[in-house]
Amino acid sequence: MDSDNVLHLLDADWSLLTDGRLAFVPRLSLTGLRPHQGRYREVQSHCATIPKAADINLISAEETERAMKSIGKPGGDRIFVIDIRQRPSEDTKTEDDHSILADLGKWRAQIRQDYQDLFQPPTGVPPPGEDDFRILTDPTAKVPHRQPYRMTPAEREEFVEQIKKLLANGWNTDTHSRYAAPVIFVKKSNGTLRMCVDYRGLNKITVKDRYPLPYIDDLFDKLHGGRIFTKLNLASGYQQVRIHPDECHKTAFIAPEGFYEYKVIPFGLANAPAAFMLLMHRIL
Repeated sequence: MDSDNVLHLLDADWSLLTDGRLAFVPRLSLTGLRPHQGRYREVQSHCATIPKAADINLISAEETERAMKSIGKPGGDRIFVIDIRQRPSEDTKTEDDHSILADLGKWRAQIRQDYQDLFQPPTGVPPPGEDDFRILTDPTAKVPHRQPYRMTPAEREEFVEQIKKLLANGWNTDTHSRYAAPVIFVKKSNGTLRMCVDYRGLNKITVKDRYPLPYIDDLFDKLHGGRIFTKLNLASGYQQVRIHPDECHKTAFIAPEGFYEYKVIPFGLANAPAAFMLLMHRIL
């Protein structure tokens, strides 16, 4: 096969390797490409159109021969040799790349030193603002008030310990609300207990908010051309969103060991995910 029909795909997926055997890739779109006379043609922007390995069909020598005979005929096939190259490994990084990474390490350590208070576990109630969480309910609906669920001795002990932490952080307080949701415990994979509040009664009468998730393709498009990426892991994210004082009584939960309400967003509320995503969108 002459070099007119040789294409060199840079940064292609290694799943295309087929032990040196010919393969037929039906959905490999190379529309508008013209190989250069007497040399390789490098194609970078079309690698995303290569299908997965499961979509590649190996063909026999007879099928290859028939396909080659149809070259040049109207509506005939076009055959290309695809040369797959491995992406640069860590060993191929330049001195500039290592210098950048070293500077980033020093910069990160300095940031943590200068802003130690921001890297501590969150405590207290955030200051009031426009993002205070609201729980809008149907005014004609009956206020949900449930009796507490029974607890085992281990669950009672765990409830007391977790309530102490919540009160110490300022996230909970005693209440005399007309609302009341029971507490249940769910065992984690490590054997410990997670305290959950059964807010199904409150969620049933809550006016639902909607905040759509962004398209993942749009997010990836924004990363085009980037070389260094960072990530943000917000610890105790819900506990850093304040509930409006007029709505705190609706989060009341009851247990044999006490009656409390939240000052920050707990897990289980119907509109909590939408409110948190809206807040993150404004911040980021």
